[in-house]
Amino acid sequence: MNWGKGIILIYVLFVAGIAYLVYGATQTTFELVEDNYYEKELAFQNQINWTKNAIDQKMNVEIHESESGLILSVSSNDSNVSTEFTAATAWFYNAMDKSKDRHIALGESTLGKWIIDEEIPQGLFEVKLKWNNSTRDTFFAVREFIKK
Repeated sequence: MNWGKGIILIYVLFVAGIAYLVYGATQTTFELVEDNYYEKELAFQNQINWTKNAIDQKMNVEIHESESGLILSVSSNDSNVSTEFTAATAWFYNAMDKSKDRHIALGESTLGKWIIDEEIPQGLFEVKLKWNNSTRDTFFAVREFIKK
């Protein structure tokens, strides 16, 4: 093999490598976490205030799996905080697969407990809860692995 064939071989391998990288880059899907991320970014200060409310009220969130579904319970270490919730929503966010995300309206609760009978796929989720307990809106997020 002479110099000319070696240079042509290196050049062909280089072009093939670049073509492979370009093909791989064009086949990658890029999904945004939120479709309307700009509006939600503007409202993010509200979420910061709601999270501060959860800290001020010493709120705890627990998630348990049972035969009837997932049991979400919200409690407070402060006896002055009401466990009557006028409205609540839960967002199960899976960072790896957008098709596993679930947004569930939980509704009212007098004991701070909800049973979710909707099918939640197996995986690691960030569970984001927003509720109102007659005094103020509150937001809390917890990471949970769903085994079902």
